[in-house]
Amino acid sequence: MEKIAVILMGNLLRRDDALGITLKERIRGDVDLIDGGTKALSLIEVISMYDKVIFVDAVDFGGSPGDIEVFKLENLDNEILFSTHSPDIKKMVELSRMLYERPKKAIIIGIQPHDLSYGMDLSSEVISKLDVISEKIVEILEVMV
Repeated sequence: MEKIAVILMGNLLRRDDALGITLKERIRGDVDLIDGGTKALSLIEVISMYDKVIFVDAVDFGGSPGDIEVFKLENLDNEILFSTHSPDIKKMVELSRMLYERPKKAIIIGIQPHDLSYGMDLSSEVISKLDVISEKIVEILEVMV
């Protein structure tokens, strides 16, 4: 059986950037949930223990607040900075594959934020969509498992 990790990225001090971490209690499934915080490169050894890794992060891709996009790391252009963590995420996965030949598959589930300013609360625009966001993430996980 393949081992799958869901890495929840985010900064609790940057409003909607905390989306990934906030969803931890709402995601269910036969996966390991890991709080990735903001330091993606520190997770290299952790992700090397998994066959598939799914990162959940606030990503500004130009959608409406709460919209979800799935990004394959292999398709990301190094020049595109759409997440406060994405360049580190891509580098981390590449390094883990070079050193440990794992994970075999890695994706980012990006959630469009509304407000990335400093503050402790998610924006009302995103809060109103948390149930829908959680359901979509679980659907994506069911396809991957």
